[in-house]
Amino acid sequence: MNSPLFGITLSLLVYVIMQKIQIKTKISILNPLLFSGIAIILILMTFKIPFEQFNEGGKLITALIGPATVSLAIPLYKNLDLLKKKIKTISIGILASVGIHAITIVVLSILLSLNDQMAISLIPKSITTPFAKDLSETLGGIPAITISVVIVTGIFGAAISPFLNKLFKIKNTLAKGLALGSSAHAVGTSKAIENSEEEGAFSSIALILTGLMTVLSAPLVAYIITLIIK
Repeated sequence: MNSPLFGITLSLLVYVIMQKIQIKTKISILNPLLFSGIAIILILMTFKIPFEQFNEGGKLITALIGPATVSLAIPLYKNLDLLKKKIKTISIGILASVGIHAITIVVLSILLSLNDQMAISLIPKSITTPFAKDLSETLGGIPAITISVVIVTGIFGAAISPFLNKLFKIKNTLAKGLALGSSAHAVGTSKAIENSEEEGAFSSIALILTGLMTVLSAPLVAYIITLIIK
């Protein structure tokens, strides 16, 4: 069990099983990423396996987050002409998303009576993990909390998106892609790619632009939160 193969094998095996369950049941809320994590935690606790042993292989999978995020540029390249035609709509959508996100963080900080550090840790919740971790550290947040919130946000967003699209009768590929990419980052984008290549392209550009705009606006948002909380 001290071998990295243990963590890699367990992660892949559990994920494949959870993925098959979701495909068979067709229940979107049964997100393989979420339930794989829960299942692995239960296995480690039941058999009293130290997390450090599992993470010898787990951290190798974690290291693939960066390359996996970069690979999302593929649908962008394939649909570059379409993205150019929709650039105005995309820009307005991303600006609205980042603005609403900032307002939401401020409101949550007030309602939950969060201290400065906790509130700042939530600012990068809707951008992909590599961006979020570095941004949280730079602003003085708690990276561990930021990463946890980012993961939950991505999984939750991807899981409820089919239900929300059906509820509000959203069929436009551009709208669905922008929503997933700007709110559920890489996890949402992977869901968009499952739906269609065009939706994946819109989600990918939303993921990138939301990340950049959040990084640029984060110091101002953090300053406003600090003033309000004090």
